[in-house]
Amino acid sequence: MAMIEIGSCRYQPDQHSLTNSDGERWELPRAEQMVLSTLLAHQEHPVDKQQLRCGRYDTPQISESAVVRAVFQLRHFLGDDDHCLIQTIKGVGYRLSLVATPCAQTEAPAATQARRLRPHPPRWLWGIAALALLLLLIHGPVRQWERALVGPELPDPIELNVPGGDNLALYWLSPISSHVINLGQLAERLTALFAPCKNPPWQAVYASLSSDQQVLNLTLYGRDDHHTRLRNLKITDQRSSPDFLPLSWQTQEHLCD
Repeated sequence: MAMIEIGSCRYQPDQHSLTNSDGERWELPRAEQMVLSTLLAHQEHPVDKQQLRCGRYDTPQISESAVVRAVFQLRHFLGDDDHCLIQTIKGVGYRLSLVATPCAQTEAPAATQARRLRPHPPRWLWGIAALALLLLLIHGPVRQWERALVGPELPDPIELNVPGGDNLALYWLSPISSHVINLGQLAERLTALFAPCKNPPWQAVYASLSSDQQVLNLTLYGRDDHHTRLRNLKITDQRSSPDFLPLSWQTQEHLCD
């Protein structure tokens, strides 16, 4: 199949890989490949999250959190910091534009049309609203406002205190209600695994559990000389009480590299 240019990157559909302008090549994991291929099949048109979960199948193949995680990872590799290649369509899902275009318009078409037909409020009402906002910022719960600006796509991180470097942020992207994963124990085990690293290149760890709770997906994210580094790991344990992160795994996977 022919190579497809997405922004400054090149996508090889037959190899399921993306190559950026620096020559870095990323073989897409299953979720990222499903999301990207579905967006490409409907490029320039909004695609809802349910369709992204299903891909070319009739039933969902991945969770909604996996879709959010895949979009996050794709945007990072594409250098799409402004979300102009993969645009968020509020109330719907996402839209792919092969060439980055002005992306201030990210509402669903129906919502856009309704907003255009809505009468404009009088100017004095804007003045009252601005005054109320100012009073709220001065006297109100500022911490809630700051938190709201982060956006709903990522949960609050768990800080991993790594002795050999800066703290790592652990983002858990699956529902917390799981009988095989304890987030506190997961954070402790990851901290122990990264402890031998003198200067780990990673800044964040994105973790999720498969729907059958037998596969732990880890994505390590970092930056090196202004270049994004991504590493995807899958740990499978089909036992009823799985041990996804044995300490011997550190040496096998070379997590410090």
